[in-house]
Amino acid sequence: MAPLYDIMSADPHINPKTLQSQKIKLAMAVGESRYYKIKEIRPKHWHQTAKQCKFPDMGELLNEVANAVPGAIETVNKELPRGFPQAVSGPIFQALIRRARLLQQEL
Repeated sequence: MAPLYDIMSADPHINPKTLQSQKIKLAMAVGESRYYKIKEIRPKHWHQTAKQCKFPDMGELLNEVANAVPGAIETVNKELPRGFPQAVSGPIFQALIRRARLLQQEL
């Protein structure tokens, strides 16, 4: 779960003047060629990592995660405290939706 934390922690801070999305890196590498930059990581790299760990059927898990995003966002949004900054939750939710769509397109 560490790579997901890395991604979500950066999303509210992405800004062309301060933190460019193409420069965001994970703390842990993914894939056989050790990809760190989020913009470069594709589903095939998760499959490679799963194979190295002898994890069965990564495709099914990736599909499940992508399909769960809308419901997860709805649940979390309902449970956020009143007045929670939209400047924090908005970019995270938007990025999750964007990444889930990309994931579904590439599976």
